[in-house]
Formats: sequence, structure tokens, C-alpha cells
Amino acid sequence: MKPIVIIGIAFALLVPLMGVVFIYEPESEEEQKIEIQRQIEKQKVIDKANEAYYERLSQHREKALEGTLTTKLGHEGPTLEEELEKQRNRLFPNPTLEEELEKQRNRLFPNPTLEEELEKNRVSLFSQPKEMDELLKELEENLKKIKQQNKKYENLEDAIEERKSLFQNDLDFTTPENSLFLPEIAIVQQTVSVTLYDSKNNAYNWSIPLSSYEDQLERGTNFQRITLSMPDGSSNLVGDYRPYVGTSFTQVIDDVWNNSANESEFLYEIWFMTSRHTVYSEDIGEFPRVALDTLARGGGDCEDLTILLADMIRSSSHTKSWKVSLVYFDANNPENPVSVNHLALGVDTGKNYYVIESTAKTVDTLDKWTGVDLYAWYLDI
Repeated sequence: MKPIVIIGIAFALLVPLMGVVFIYEPESEEEQKIEIQRQIEKQKVIDKANEAYYERLSQHREKALEGTLTTKLGHEGPTLEEELEKQRNRLFPNPTLEEELEKQRNRLFPNPTLEEELEKNRVSLFSQPKEMDELLKELEENLKKIKQQNKKYENLEDAIEERKSLFQNDLDFTTPENSLFLPEIAIVQQTVSVTLYDSKNNAYNWSIPLSSYEDQLERGTNFQRITLSMPDGSSNLVGDYRPYVGTSFTQVIDDVWNNSANESEFLYEIWFMTSRHTVYSEDIGEFPRVALDTLARGGGDCEDLTILLADMIRSSSHTKSWKVSLVYFDANNPENPVSVNHLALGVDTGKNYYVIESTAKTVDTLDKWTGVDLYAWYLDI
């Protein structure tokens, strides 16, 4: 066979194949959309022709019903509905236009709708919406606490007056002057000013930056517990109050010493100011307070008042050699404890030893533990 004939035959076979490839070559998305639009326009033309056909068919059918026409078989033709359905199936053997368009859309756009995709992503991002709501709620609560904390010191005088009113409703004791005498505390231009009075009505004034006052309050948030061994071998869990004792009164406490005749009078004045400027309330709070916080609030429980006394003593330059300790014991059974429920202050000056009852409101009860063989735990400060 001649080469030119072979080439001709090969070309004749290749062209249809190329046509097939061309026919089935994937079209671009834009071309597919144009093709669908063309099909729609074509369908409109067909629908219009079909409508005209239906109208003519209807006219013939009406005539047939009137007896003017008969079928070739000599009997009445099909009903109008049957004829219309037959013609529709002949003209449109494929599914309806809506079905065809939906089929083409699914072929062109196999991905889900935008709404479905967004919902899918939302579920993916927030697979646990309940936990997210709880987290948002917790964040809102924390933000509220922070805002309240920021406002805490905006008007300390109002807080003191409120606390004074609260405590004076519960006065059931005898102070050195038979009345509660709150310290004078004010905040002016980010400075906290404090004034205390001793038994001779000497005034002791000093001031600290508000930031230092806030730092002391922050120290009061680090509450820890320790375990004490009881005589029967059991254990008792108590608070460790040593970290709450600072030196908050260094600016004035030496003046108190100078106005005292001896160490006993100095300790009396320290107790007097604590008793005069605070009230005792059993378990007034769940956590202990630092010294200035107890003064600002106007009172506290045995732990708070003992911390206040210890802070005053530790603030003096004349007491550096003194041994000061927190004394834990059972106030109901001081010699044979069954629990640990009270705190007092132990002071060893090198000459004398004192156990000061920080909650005492009279001199008679100030040294109530003197001469008592206490079974106690002493934690040095």
C-alpha cells in the first residue's frame, strides 16, 4: 500500500478521535455557564413552538369532540391530556429543565453552598459551643473582679465609714476608753495617710505611697497552711500567719517607744492602740489580713489582731534583739489541747517573757495566760 494512502487512512481515523477528545475535553467554568445559558435560550424557543403546537392540537381535539374529525382507526382519539403528555415525552425525553439545570449545577459546583460551608467551618471552630460559652462567662467574671479591684481604693474613706458603722453595731466589750476610736486614714494624691492615738492621746502620723499599701494587701493573698502534731498523735491543720507580719510602722513606732517609760509600758501602748482602734470579731474572715488592712477595716479576729501587734513590735529599732513568736494553742483546754483554735503573741525581751492576748479589751484580760502552763506551739517570726 502506498504511503500516502496509509497517511490518509491514519488521518481519517485520527480526526474522529480528536473530535471525541475535543468533545469530552473538560470545559472551563465560564464556558460551561455560557453553554447552560444557550441551552436555556434554546429551551425557551422550543417551549414557544410547543405552546403553538399545543394550541393547534387543542383546536383539533375540540373539533374531534364535536364529531367533525375522526381518527384513521374509526374511533375517538386519545384525550387531550394523554396527547399532550405523549407530545411532551416526544419533545422532551430527558428530565425537566429544572432537573437538568440542577444536574448541571451540581456538576459545575460540586462543593456545598456557602451557607453549608460556613456552618461546617463554624462547627469545626466551635466543636464544643457549651465550653466556649462557659469560658466567655468565666472571662466576663474575671473582668468584673478586675474592675472592682481597680475601684477598691478610689474612696477608702467611704469604705472605712461603712466598716465603722458595721462594727459599731456589734460593740459588746469595754475598750480602754469604753468606745471604738477608729484610726484616721485618708488617701490624697496616691498617698495613704494614717493617724493613731496612744493612751495619752499622743498622735502618730505617717504616710506611704498607695502602691506600697497595695503591695502589702497583695502579700495578704498568699495564704498557706501547716500541720501541727497533737499530744494524742493526731494532726491539726492551721494557717501559717508568719508571712503576714511585716514592718509597716517604722516611721512612727520609735516615737511610741520614746514616749514610754520602759518596755512594759511600750507593750502596753502597743496593745492599747490595737484595742482602741479595732474590734474583735470571732472568725471575721476566712483569710488573715496584714496589719494596715486590719486597721483600715477597723477590726478582725485573733489572727488579724495578733499579726497587727507583731507588726508594730517588729517595726521598732529598739526590739531587734527580742524574740517574737506566734503562739498556737487550745483556748478551751490550754494545758491538754484537743484542738488548735486560738492565737496569741509571745514576746521574749531578754528580761521578761509575755504572752499577750491580742483580743483583750481590758488590762485584766491582757495577761490572762500568765501563770498558765500552756501546751502550745511557738512559731518564731
